[in-house]
Amino acid sequence: MPKEAKEKTSRASRKGDGKKVKKAKDPHAPKKALTAFMLFSKEYRPKIKEENPDVTFGDVGKLLGAAWNKLSDKEKEPFKAKEKDEKARYEVDIAKYNASKAGASAGGDDEEDADDE
Repeated sequence: MPKEAKEKTSRASRKGDGKKVKKAKDPHAPKKALTAFMLFSKEYRPKIKEENPDVTFGDVGKLLGAAWNKLSDKEKEPFKAKEKDEKARYEVDIAKYNASKAGASAGGDDEEDADDE
């Protein structure tokens, strides 16, 4: 059995094995823009659940996907317009966020440089 323990240890220490470590998300970062389908889902999920009360969460998603695929391009247009608005909002928010983040780190760098001199 000691031989097996060595194998497990050596495999676990190799790069690429095991679970990947996720970066911690900044709680102050702006939320990403919703896609047209996600906006559609947000609006129609309560209706689908009301029509099908016994359906599981996964099945609600499948029903939403089927309903989205049945829509014509003309019917999808309001959601696509909202998606463009969401993207514009996100770009403005992320630019502000990055500017404030860069400003905060740049301010911190200046203080460190002053201490070094």
